[in-house]
Amino acid sequence: MAIQIPFVNAGGIPLVRATVAGETGWLVFDTGAMGTALHQKHFPDLTGTSHEAARFDGSLQATTVEESEVDAIQIGDALFQRPTVYRMDFTYVEQGLAEVMPEGKLLGSLGFDLLRQHRILMDYKASVITLDPEETPEDATAVPLEMGRLATVQVSLQGQEHPFVLDSGASVCLLSSALQGEVSGEPMPDNPGLLLVQLTVSGRAYENVPALFSDLSQLQVKADGIIGYPLLSAQRTLLDFPAGKLYLCLEYL
Repeated sequence: MAIQIPFVNAGGIPLVRATVAGETGWLVFDTGAMGTALHQKHFPDLTGTSHEAARFDGSLQATTVEESEVDAIQIGDALFQRPTVYRMDFTYVEQGLAEVMPEGKLLGSLGFDLLRQHRILMDYKASVITLDPEETPEDATAVPLEMGRLATVQVSLQGQEHPFVLDSGASVCLLSSALQGEVSGEPMPDNPGLLLVQLTVSGRAYENVPALFSDLSQLQVKADGIIGYPLLSAQRTLLDFPAGKLYLCLEYL
């Protein structure tokens, strides 16, 4: 059964209302996070086995998380029962969202470990995520995904094909620092650290995509970049993870 979940677009990052272990607040809807993670500030009693992981704080950096479990995560009518979660510090995310985040607590992020079980239709104009829609939009172009610890899609960048992580939690495109010197773009006038580049997915060109070079060596998948909001918001987009396909509609373009 299809479940519609409203979301808030916080500067290109989708936030959904959630209840976790009695705490109500916001979760980042994040297909680029391997695991579902909770902010240690709001879950001080949640402890478990420590693991090394990666986080993005201007660049991908190593961090430590604690693996545990909660009874349930409730998002609208969607219920995830007994999920494994990772307790970590989300202060850097809170600070980045301070000016655009609605009132309430940032509880953490809903990751690919749970989302990969679903078909996900993202509609940024309506600010609605639909879990498990029964139909596929007739005007959609199907693009294959490589399904591993994250989902990657082939992206053409200046005539060369590269695997990019499909990351709904990314407000800009990240390019591997190994591509510096090979990729050119126009500097953004109001943000000299960002370049405007063209990306092409299955013959569909996306112009003036904000991109940032970053060290992606902490990623545990083979990828030369990360794409998110600039591509997902350009049209209604269906992420059919069980089938390993990305559907790009014609609307909005």
